[in-house]
Amino acid sequence: MPQKTKNKKQKNSSAINVVDMDKKSFENFAGSVASPWRVFLLGFLRGAGFSLGTLIGGAILLTIITYLLSVLVQIPFVGDWVRNIVDSISLNING
Repeated sequence: MPQKTKNKKQKNSSAINVVDMDKKSFENFAGSVASPWRVFLLGFLRGAGFSLGTLIGGAILLTIITYLLSVLVQIPFVGDWVRNIVDSISLNING
């Protein structure tokens, strides 16, 4: 019997800890949205970071694709096909 009581006390103490953690999480959330300027600043920084990451990732991806296309031009059968694609792209870009 004492073991059941001990387990019951342990369950209650863990339930109290979960409730306390939820209160702390809510307090942190409430503190972070208390100021409209802080919400605006955090949203702006998040958007700027996302944009910068997208820009850098796109530049890296285009660099890799360009390198692979330049390597594929040297392959006999695929090279002609890739060369036609590159020529049509450069024609559309230059006007």
